[in-house]
Amino acid sequence: MGYAAADKMAWNTLASLPTTHLYLVSFPQDAAGGNNQVAIHRWEFDRAGPAQGLASSSDEHIVSISLRATRLELRSGAGSVFDGVMPTATIHLTGPGQRLVANISGPCDILHLKVPTRFLHQRLGAMGAPSCVLDRLNACTLSDAFAEQLAELLVSAGARTDPVYAMAIVQTLLTRVLHMAQSRTPTGALAKWRLRRVQALIDASLAEPLSLGDLAAAAGLSRMHFAAQFRAATGFSPHEYLRCRRVEAAKALLAETEISLVEIALQVGFLAQAHFTTVFKRLTTTTPAQWRRVHREGRHDQGEPAPTTPRFRPRAAVFPRAQP
Repeated sequence: MGYAAADKMAWNTLASLPTTHLYLVSFPQDAAGGNNQVAIHRWEFDRAGPAQGLASSSDEHIVSISLRATRLELRSGAGSVFDGVMPTATIHLTGPGQRLVANISGPCDILHLKVPTRFLHQRLGAMGAPSCVLDRLNACTLSDAFAEQLAELLVSAGARTDPVYAMAIVQTLLTRVLHMAQSRTPTGALAKWRLRRVQALIDASLAEPLSLGDLAAAAGLSRMHFAAQFRAATGFSPHEYLRCRRVEAAKALLAETEISLVEIALQVGFLAQAHFTTVFKRLTTTTPAQWRRVHREGRHDQGEPAPTTPRFRPRAAVFPRAQP
């Protein structure tokens, strides 16, 4: 057991597009002696970056996990598989023989695991699940906060220096994703133009109460059909997605302004600071005050000036409104 040498050819990346190579995690080979290496790499930018690309071979899947909210378009082949704001904890699954290209319009942090298909079959066998579950892992979008926390551990120093620790995290993460895929009910995803209309409404109305009926009306669908198609397109329920967008807006205000926590709570659509703190901690594992302090300390360590904006920044400056 241990890490294999990093071989650029093993990544099967698009030669003309940049990628960030982290490391390889090697699992014990089975009796057939096939490849059981999981490659870990990352797209990380503080601002809009160049197009990114990654390709899966004919015998591997790609599991992509968003570590921060990112506005981007994902394309596979000639078609668009995601276009809009991808919240933190979004999981996108790409099947064998696919080219995944991203046009990134803002800050981005996405972790990718390139997983041999044979290894996924082994995990399904250990779970007692049918192999047909793998048929659901192409252009599939899920969401899971626990999976995102596991992905955060994979980029930590401990996972890079301790192969056994890294193997345990990867195995747990993939088992989690497979369980989610197994229980997922196949349904058609919300059309891209409908999704953009809903995202535009959310971004323009974060401080306002938005019901499921409001969002469904923006998409031009009944509430029942909208909710199912929205989850298929984003991996989130409409309520979960709205909550994530409000927390991401709050993070921008915490980092860039000096306004109080109660003002921030009201500006992003929470009726009380206590509820805001509860939801923020549930999604980030820390309170708004702690998040602001840690973020400020990190900026000061890098020599960046402290925020001086005394008043609320308009929503349009935080999240540019999407076009329908």
